[in-house]
Amino acid sequence: VVNKLCETQRFVIKGDTSDADFWDRIQKHHSIEYILLTLPKFNTTLAVIEQLKEAKFSGKIACATKYNEDIQKLEEKGIMTVANIFTDAGAGFANHVIDNINSVK
Repeated sequence: VVNKLCETQRFVIKGDTSDADFWDRIQKHHSIEYILLTLPKFNTTLAVIEQLKEAKFSGKIACATKYNEDIQKLEEKGIMTVANIFTDAGAGFANHVIDNINSVK
């Protein structure tokens, strides 16, 4: 995904939120418009959102989560969009299969 976004002339920073270097790079680039969080633990996602607020990040944040009950909590934090990885992965997989079936015909 990062490579595809870079090909469209977008500036993309890929990083690990547990890496201090990542936060230094975020601080240096105040033109960041969107952050997509795909972290394995919900508590980590919440902690990162708080770090972004403390850093005065004014862009949009999108998150992936495993559980539907987390969606409302994230939306209450002001998250732009939240995706359930299982629901969306299933839908994406189904579309991929349909595309491949259609290309074989």
